[in-house]
Amino acid sequence: MKKNELTITMDSRGDDIDALAALEVLSETISLLRDVEKARLGGAKAEHRWYISNATKTNPFELTIDGVVSHERGSALDPVSDFLGGLKFLESGSGRPELFSDAMLDRVKKICNRVGKNLAALVFRDSKAHVFTVTHKLAIAAAAFELPEFYTEYGELDGALGQLTAHGDTHDFCIYDDLTNKKIHCEFDPADFNRVKEALRKRVRVSGRIEHKRRDHSPQKVFVDHWGTLPDEDDLPSIESVHAMKFDLTRGRPSEEVIADLRRLNA
Repeated sequence: MKKNELTITMDSRGDDIDALAALEVLSETISLLRDVEKARLGGAKAEHRWYISNATKTNPFELTIDGVVSHERGSALDPVSDFLGGLKFLESGSGRPELFSDAMLDRVKKICNRVGKNLAALVFRDSKAHVFTVTHKLAIAAAAFELPEFYTEYGELDGALGQLTAHGDTHDFCIYDDLTNKKIHCEFDPADFNRVKEALRKRVRVSGRIEHKRRDHSPQKVFVDHWGTLPDEDDLPSIESVHAMKFDLTRGRPSEEVIADLRRLNA
């Protein structure tokens, strides 16, 4: 038997196998095999293509897929072993498998959801007779080790202040991102209400705990510790006026000598 061979056994509650359930299990399994391989390759394209080599027509339904590498030199990777090892490690509750991303944990949950709903049993087996039986314990572990949808870190953001809201004990305003024009809610101290009102439509800088969406790391909300207005572009000094101030940044040394010293320090 081939190294990258995986047999999937699906047992139905009745005489027939739910076609959609079987297709979803097969699709998500192949996606997981490709995902673990890409993770091994540091994000590069997976080398194996997966083909059905055998299938039964009776219940329980048994399907065997083979991973084939197109180039002649073959591959040292073993995605089937990584796949089954990852599932076993995840089910043990020891933590998230090294190669498993959030998207992969979602795939595991989709496979688990079919067990008990459309399938009475689901078993994976490799060419070395290593067996893994899918249970709800695996689904619970996948949910437990999935990172939350949002995360919070301290930082600061700039934007145009608008949409001031005061409702009960909650006071917030929105700043609009300069590039995307997307609004970001900012919860602030009610004592600053009048100052915020005077800053409407002005550009401001806010700092505090920023809540980000994990999927794209986009800021969603700021719990404001400090904020202040930024000068308008018209208030900024021109290049000519900066030159007229004659700042002595090099302390009398030729600028090329200063640049040469900086390059030596960074070498």
